Amino acid sequence: MVNDAKKQKRFLKVLNDELQLQLMTVVYPNFQTLVNRAILIENKRQEMEEKKRRIQSQFIGSNTCRHYTPQQEFQQRYQEPTSQWDFDPPQQLPQYQQEQQYVNQSPP
Repeated sequence: MVNDAKKQKRFLKVLNDELQLQLMTVVYPNFQTLVNRAILIENKRQEMEEKKRRIQSQFIGSNTCRHYTPQQEFQQRYQEPTSQWDFDPPQQLPQYQQEQQYVNQSPP
């Protein structure tokens, strides 16, 4: 029993901090149970990392997000609002001009 406790302690020391923290919260009945639990946790961590990578690669590969240069983003954010007075008046069409002449004529 004392030998098993020492094996568990030595095993925990060589693991990364995150895994150590997860495993130290439980007292395991023997060394093999501790090792099995460490393997389960590590496999789940790797599975989560792989899922995260897949999601990120899908996001990066999609065309739904816009990519702006810093200058474009600045221009878009701080562009002054346009008003109707900033534009040249539209050119009148010949048909409209003829109608206006007809309306402006005085009756005989």
